Amino acid sequence: MESLAQAGAFDQMNSNRAQVLAASEILLKYAAAVAEERNSGQASLFGGAQPSLPAPGLPKVEKWEPLEYLRHEFDAVGFYLSSHPLDNMTSQLEKLRVVPSSKVMETLQSGPTNRLRMAGIVIRKQERTSQKGNRFAFVQLSDPYGVYEVMVFSELLAQSRDLLEAGTPILLSVDADKKGEEEVRFLAQSIEALTQAVQSVTRRLDIHIAGGEAVGKIKNLLERTGQGRVKVSLIVEAGKRRAEIELPGGWNIIEGTPKSLRAIAGIADVREF
Repeated sequence: MESLAQAGAFDQMNSNRAQVLAASEILLKYAAAVAEERNSGQASLFGGAQPSLPAPGLPKVEKWEPLEYLRHEFDAVGFYLSSHPLDNMTSQLEKLRVVPSSKVMETLQSGPTNRLRMAGIVIRKQERTSQKGNRFAFVQLSDPYGVYEVMVFSELLAQSRDLLEAGTPILLSVDADKKGEEEVRFLAQSIEALTQAVQSVTRRLDIHIAGGEAVGKIKNLLERTGQGRVKVSLIVEAGKRRAEIELPGGWNIIEGTPKSLRAIAGIADVREF
């Protein structure tokens, strides 16, 4: 039931997957009690088939923010089902000259260099020891176009081990070597946090608002981060109608700001450009 909740099997009944997951044990115990009551032959007070046991209250749990939402989905089914965590970073990845995994072979055939910049979400890491006693790792990554594997040697592994945890978005510089017509071997040369790199090239932030209660909290959060160079727009959509308000000046959007905005009740989405 927990895996089904994480994957969204109950979204039509309750769109808050975090709440369903937190209530799994409560709901299973309630279902068992109702089944036991039904099997005992007891009738409800009104003589119908409905159980006489009162429905249990669900714990109050905030919805997961988008990256956490997708991480749970991946944990449940083994791939990103609704979307990919990097989908909202397309323009920044282009500015960073990141090569999608689906374009690697084409890029290698069109130019003399094999040094590429790539990005992805860490899926898993397998560390091993060489015959000389040095540690190295195979790191499996996912981008919106597929899954690929990168080898990381000992020195870089020691420097970057904290970034190579499952679910972490990273930016890599890799040497790519063709092995056959369709296979490529990747060797990492540098690894850094993708969120920091994305923030360095972000020029605009669109905040999609679903409820007016969010406006004051947006104002407070932006005032805490202060003035900067990023343009911020508030967007409200109702049917086919759309209103967009660009806030005056620019704002300082630091690492963690988009996540903090997404956690505010009444915000439907936050997109960085």
